[in-house]
Amino acid sequence: MAQATVKKDQTVEEIKTDKVTQEELSTIQEYDKKLQGLQFSLGDLSIMKHNISKRNEFLTDEYDKLMTEKEEFVKTLNEKYGDVSIDRTSGNISETSEK
Repeated sequence: MAQATVKKDQTVEEIKTDKVTQEELSTIQEYDKKLQGLQFSLGDLSIMKHNISKRNEFLTDEYDKLMTEKEEFVKTLNEKYGDVSIDRTSGNISETSEK
């Protein structure tokens, strides 16, 4: 703990020191360390959110492309076989029932 030399006739204002106590300094440093850690974590989280957003955009685009390809393929099958049902395990074709 920092101590100032006190003279008998000094006022409180005159007893001030140019340095905080070691305990106060440690407390300030601890706050700085914790805040710095939180700032780092927030930055890291922001980067993760950005990456997730980019990944979501990529996967959504891929999904849309695949759905378009599938729709075009189904259209080709419909032109070749008509409006039928295809068993996805065996590949057998059956007529769809009229509604």
